[in-house]
Order: sequence, then C-alpha cells, then structure tokens
Amino acid sequence: MSYYNNWPWGKNQDTLMMRYNGEQYHPDDGFFATTTFSDTAAAFIRRHPADQPFFMYLAYNAPDWPLHATEEDQKQYEGHYDAGWEPVRQQRFARMKELGLLGSKAIDLSSAYKTVPDWDLLNPTERQTWSKKMELYAAVMHRMDIDIGRVVSSLRETNQLDNTLIIFLSDNGASHEDPNGSWVIYPNDGKPGRVYSFPAYELPWANVSNTPFRLFKSYLHEGGIRTPLIAHWPKGIAPGNTDQQTVGHIIDVLPTILNLAGATYPQRFHDRDITPLSGVSLLPAWQGQGQPSERTLFWEHQYNRALRQGPWKLVSAYKLPSQARRNLWELYNLDDDPTELTNLADSQPDMVNELVQRYEAWAKQVGTLSKQAMDRA
Repeated sequence: MSYYNNWPWGKNQDTLMMRYNGEQYHPDDGFFATTTFSDTAAAFIRRHPADQPFFMYLAYNAPDWPLHATEEDQKQYEGHYDAGWEPVRQQRFARMKELGLLGSKAIDLSSAYKTVPDWDLLNPTERQTWSKKMELYAAVMHRMDIDIGRVVSSLRETNQLDNTLIIFLSDNGASHEDPNGSWVIYPNDGKPGRVYSFPAYELPWANVSNTPFRLFKSYLHEGGIRTPLIAHWPKGIAPGNTDQQTVGHIIDVLPTILNLAGATYPQRFHDRDITPLSGVSLLPAWQGQGQPSERTLFWEHQYNRALRQGPWKLVSAYKLPSQARRNLWELYNLDDDPTELTNLADSQPDMVNELVQRYEAWAKQVGTLSKQAMDRA
C-alpha cells in the first residue's frame, strides 16, 4: 500500500504490521511503499551478477487500496477530471480507437453502469469530491509509472535491459468497491490521500477505467477479467510482430517462463504429486505464430462463472442488481461483440447447452462451488 508518511502504529498495530526478510519492519518518516518496493528491486538488480539469469516478482500494492499519494503528485492532476466521468470515458474510447488498441473491427462503447450518477445533477461540492477521487488514483499511477521507470533504468545501467523479459499486467478489471464500509479497520479520519485515510475511486470511476467494457472486478464479464499486458524483450520480441488474435491468460505466464528457460515443470515435489500445468506458452504469439489450436478457458470467482471457447463467451453474473434471478447464463460472440452488448443465449440455445455441459464438467473436475451452494450464499 502506498503510504508515504509514518505508519500509524498507534492504531491497530497487530493488523498493520509489515515484515522485511522475516523481521518486523517499522517505516521511517516519509515512507512510501511504491518507492520502497522500487528501491529494493533496483538495488537487487544492481548487485546481481549481470552474467547470471534472475527472476523477480515485483507486486506493487498500488493502485489498489488505499489511494495514498504525495502532495506533489496530486498537484499534477488537479482539475483534470472536472468534466465528469462520461466525457472522460468518451475521450478514452476515442483514444483507444486512434491507437489501434481495439483492433480493426467496429466496437461499440458499453453504456454507463446504471447506478452512475448524472454528473450534471451533482452540486459543486459533490463534483469536487468525486474529481478528487480520480485525481488520487491518477497520482498513485503517476508515481508507480515513475518508479517502474527507475527499475527499468537499473536494467539499462547494468546492460541487461535488451536481454531481460519484462511482463507487466494487472490482476483484474477496475474495482467498483467502496472500502469505507463497516469492515474497514484502518485509520480513515484524515485528509483524503494522506496516511490517516482509506480512499477509493468507487464504481463511477471504475466504470471509466474499464472503458469500453461492462462490469468490474469480481465479475467475469470483460470489465472484470480483461486487462492490458505489456511484454518487453528487445532481443526476443520484434516490434509489431505479435499475433493480435491470440487469447492469453494469467495461467500462461509460468509456461512462458519455463519455455524461455528451457525448464521442465515437475510432476512431484517433496514426495507428493503437484497440480499439472494448465497454461500454454505465449512465446509463439509474441513471435507472430499465433495459437496452434483453439483453447477453452474456464473461470469461477465469488459465484460468478464463465467459459470462453474461440469467439464464444458463456458468462453468468451472481447477484447483479438488475437480475430478478441469480446465475442466468449469457452468451456472446466476442469477435463480433467484444463489449458484450448483445446476449445471444435465447437465439443460440444449442450453443448455450453445449458450453454449459463443458463448464459443468470442468467445475466437477476442479471442485468449484455447486449451484446449491451458490444459491445458499
């Protein structure tokens, strides 16, 4: 988490404990987690022998909760979001199309989520409060971007950048959650963005961050599971050569690394069988070869379910406010409708049945929650 001041050890000390190399860690004045993580990573790279391979998993807490940022970084974005969420969303959509991020086919922008307030009906104080939330988020991202740059600089300084594979991605779509409910045990009575606060940007701005997709973190519609991935490796990935049609998944990262290292995934560890590898290497796609065959991907998360097979996406959202019933299956053709605006479940019942059977077979195999358990939740 991106704390930049003294950690509030006087409050909830047991829950706020941090450790470094197994020892309890008390931050100094001016501590900021993103910068500390980056300092530690860069120091490791500089002291590591340049002729020896290394693996680093650098997991920033930013920009999750809380949105803590220095005053300097916050000032970079003052007033930047005063137009409100829909103009920003439209601008981002236009920019994505301009950059070619959405491919060559026409894509429709999903409607704003139905609980997003009308910006024009908010009073000036409410608008300022909402603008501040997104300014904080942008400031957190700004600092993370700078600090990732410092880690990359350490690779450049040690002549390792061109031969180092850097994989950067997020874990899920933007979060619509408000952490300030009754369950929050952290200090939350200070100025937004400072150490004694626990702000988030909540559903309206998460809807902006998930442009052009629907829904949010936890759900399995595209807004909850589709995230950008950047792979940088000058000696191994030629610019503009990546296959644009390949569908990747987080489970593919380990097979990709094993492929590059020439390593074999073990079947046993410490005299016990381990879970077989489930992903595929992304290296062929990065080198322009595409996927050798169609694959089927499955998801289950917090009672939400999904399957993707080729262009077909079967998805079921649990406890959506707009649903009269739970667990309704929806069907989309992502080649034609990547923002999931046209539900084909009623017009393609045979496809739905086929994919549901495949999903239920997978769910039984891996032991996901049964429908009965879902309905009791």
